[in-house]
Amino acid sequence: MTGYASIDKPWTKYYTEEENTHSIPKCRIADFLFQRIENFLDYTALDFFGRKISYAELRDNIEETARALSALDIASGEIVGVCLPNIPEMIYLFYAISKIGAVANMIPRFITSADMSNLLRAGNTKWLFITEDEFNRHSAALTDAKLEGVVTLPVLDWLTQESYTTILQEPAFAKAPLNSANHYTMMCWEEFIRKFSSHSQHLKCAEYRHNAPAVICYTSGTTGKPSGVLMSDYAINAYTVAQERSALYKAKPGESIVISAPPSHFEGISNMINAYLNVGLRLILLPQSLLYNTYLHSLKYRPNYFIITPTLLHPLMEAKELKNLDLSFVKAVILSEEKLDVTLEQQFNNWLLEHGCGIRITKAYGMTEVGGAISYTKNAVNNITCAVGIPFINSVVTAFTEIGDSYRECKIGEQGELAILTPQQMLGYFASESAHSSEKLKLHDDGNIWVHTGDIGHIDANGNVFIDGRIKRIFSKKGVRIIPEVISNVIAQHPAVKGNVIVCAPNPIEADTIIAYIVKTNDVDSAKLLEEIKSLCKEKLGFHEIPDEFRFIDSLPLTPRGKIDYRSLEANISKETS
Repeated sequence: MTGYASIDKPWTKYYTEEENTHSIPKCRIADFLFQRIENFLDYTALDFFGRKISYAELRDNIEETARALSALDIASGEIVGVCLPNIPEMIYLFYAISKIGAVANMIPRFITSADMSNLLRAGNTKWLFITEDEFNRHSAALTDAKLEGVVTLPVLDWLTQESYTTILQEPAFAKAPLNSANHYTMMCWEEFIRKFSSHSQHLKCAEYRHNAPAVICYTSGTTGKPSGVLMSDYAINAYTVAQERSALYKAKPGESIVISAPPSHFEGISNMINAYLNVGLRLILLPQSLLYNTYLHSLKYRPNYFIITPTLLHPLMEAKELKNLDLSFVKAVILSEEKLDVTLEQQFNNWLLEHGCGIRITKAYGMTEVGGAISYTKNAVNNITCAVGIPFINSVVTAFTEIGDSYRECKIGEQGELAILTPQQMLGYFASESAHSSEKLKLHDDGNIWVHTGDIGHIDANGNVFIDGRIKRIFSKKGVRIIPEVISNVIAQHPAVKGNVIVCAPNPIEADTIIAYIVKTNDVDSAKLLEEIKSLCKEKLGFHEIPDEFRFIDSLPLTPRGKIDYRSLEANISKETS
């Protein structure tokens, strides 16, 4: 053994010979799906508030939608805009676009009208599929996008009356008259299918192109603005194969999973929808993502798998509705590609055990630039506290130190920036974000292009991946490097702390100020808790790591994806000091 993870690949011992020996299909995403589902056509593919769609119906609806798209003369390689939530029509459309060789631009909902116009113009998009509420919000901006046509979908038409009260709470879902003052063709989904799907009974499927874009999904990255990531059919297929052998090796056709992440992220369309359809699972679709009440509602379907963010763990553990619920039907609770603090991980594992689940929370790590997850806690052996799993088959995760213009791989156990070598790698960023691409895709001395994560971490002797911090969130105080996650993990050890985040307030004159924002349980005295937290920090942190200020808040601000929005706290601090 050399002591270098990229050469030794110690994680391969957790995979069988069959799992390690496989090929990646060189075909379009839809063609690969159609090959796989032949064995379970009678199973339910989609469950949308009780409306069940079989795999045979899914296949037929995809082909019907592809015929309608072909009748619009959408050419191979042309970008089609899709701004839809997790509804069946979104899935038909995604695979239909693949069938005809076009590119699915999975535009995030709730972005600004300026961003919507820019994304459509950047791809020379001619056709846009969008919900009525989002169309009304962006109608003025769409006139500048040089569209040929818009197809709208009324989300509420598909939902039961029960769903109105249990799920849909945001005003954006309210139905409103369409603003039809435009210079393009406009129709509803039903008209689109009725008028165009019968034009071509013999669909001509596009040829496979190895390194051509197939999907555009989005990440907010470090800018807070949606950055499009281009992914090929080959990369998506590589992810599907790796996901099946790494994360879904025990999944059986007919089992179910809650689909909550938005399809504008690879976590939603690739990690959840495409990968799980390929193994025959029943997808329980939730049009609103990452909301606490959607998870409560979904449990009535008795899902075998669901994916969750750390911010929802405490609310679930405290939910009165779940206090005496038997959750033995749950086979996996999968953490959504984010590090989990040790105390919360242990608390949630105990909660699962108390509710009849003989499992521990499954952790994953990844990024949009590699199509979603890249590591996974495959089984009980490597589901260890603090680690985020082992790398997928066909992929390498290891740490590097930058030396001049080159990168030196760190030895096993040594800390550095994590980088990824994988066939799941993106082609680049959408709309010529070349500077952004150069931050992520870097040529190493071994001749390979590695995806740099921006995360500080290390690999242990068994191949487990550990996240120790974030490069761009590392502070420097009087010359001492401060990793905020280290501070946060210590504060989280107090049983009365429900959540916390550490931010830095720059001070050009004196040392920067480290501020801890803390959410506490309701039955604890703030003054007493503050003294206990300060004592805990003094015991377990270095002198410069101890926060200068501790602030109690009712809840942590969240991004649309359910992650802690530390930028909004930093912005508030800037306003205070300006």
